Amino acid sequence: QFEKAAHIHVTSEQERFKVLTTHNNPTALFSLPGGPGSMREVMQALEKAVYESGPAVVLVQVSDYLDGLKQSFDKSVTAGLVRPEHADKLKLWPVTGDIATVVPPPKSNIPGLYQGLGR
Repeated sequence: QFEKAAHIHVTSEQERFKVLTTHNNPTALFSLPGGPGSMREVMQALEKAVYESGPAVVLVQVSDYLDGLKQSFDKSVTAGLVRPEHADKLKLWPVTGDIATVVPPPKSNIPGLYQGLGR
């Protein structure tokens, strides 16, 4: 048992996504390389980030696997399909980099929160 843990019963994929993107007001959503389901979730999260002021989406950069997705989004901004103020809603984070370069520090003072994440 965990103190203050929330038990959330999820019955559908859409409901799971909604919980992930709204529970505890996340600062960012991280995506690891994956298959079509992961790509769908990245695109849903990016849509929420741009059109509903949702949290930024951070692509964990393992090799160059997700670079094309970021390049495509950047081209959308350049072409005027996405407003420039939303350009920072999709970010790349190299696994060797400092997490603070893509996500601002949390508002809480939880010791060791960034521990093991490049900090």
